[in-house]
Amino acid sequence: MENPWPLVAGFGLLAILIWFGLSSRLPRRVGPALAGLAAGVAILVAAAGTLITTSRERVIAQTHSVVRSVANGDVAGVDAALADSAALLGWAESASLDKPGILDRVRTDFAPGGRFRLREVGILELQASQDASDFARVQVKIRATPEATGYPFFSWWRLDYRLEGGRWRISGIEPISLGR
Repeated sequence: MENPWPLVAGFGLLAILIWFGLSSRLPRRVGPALAGLAAGVAILVAAAGTLITTSRERVIAQTHSVVRSVANGDVAGVDAALADSAALLGWAESASLDKPGILDRVRTDFAPGGRFRLREVGILELQASQDASDFARVQVKIRATPEATGYPFFSWWRLDYRLEGGRWRISGIEPISLGR
């Protein structure tokens, strides 16, 4: 459902081939009926792909949202994305930060007047997998350009998501590679 377009194109092509290539060889009403059926399946697959949002797509959208929230120093946005038990593991200054510590770092580092205000931020790569019905994992490569230096900083992060109350929330954050 995440990418229905190859299937839609296949059924569309099949409908065209039946209509123009096989209609003359099939009984009078069979060719148009088969072409119409293939076109109908293409339309249904396109509609389903457009209307259905998979869990993986939700996690990807949540990742884009939380990266924007961190970059803008939006503590409320980050708070909404984090599980109550969220932890930032392996951080340079301490073994880990809990949710209040994470929110404090967003406030002091990225909010207006913060130490690391960003001119721009972008997601360069993102890989997502859903390992269980209530657990998903994302690896994301981020390019952040601080206002102070104007030079981009690259980093890879791993985000662990848990499904809580019908909503995906980040339960764990781990830096994989900082400064590359």
